[in-house]
Amino acid sequence: MPMMKGDSIVQFNKGFALIINLKKYEKAIECFDESIRINPNHSTAWIFKGLALNDLEKYEEAIKCYSEAIRLEPESLCVWRKKGDALIKLGKYNEARECFSISQKRKS
Repeated sequence: MPMMKGDSIVQFNKGFALIINLKKYEKAIECFDESIRINPNHSTAWIFKGLALNDLEKYEEAIKCYSEAIRLEPESLCVWRKKGDALIKLGKYNEARECFSISQKRKS
């Protein structure tokens, strides 16, 4: 039976519970990956995968997820800030400043 977009939400919800309640980041990432495989346009799954990777200190991978979420939802202020935070962890201060600036401009 083919997977439906509703299955993407189920996988996302499993990943969300694993992150929030149990702090099981690797398992959560597996759920977010499955959610994204089913629905590549699920921007929130991209964001939460980025958050899980960030908590594992996998900042480059987190930035890729945040960038994908931004591509899908460029008006999301929180993802611009999260990307900026990850860039700071990598010492990429100019790129981080740009993300924070974009976030601030969209806020006003």
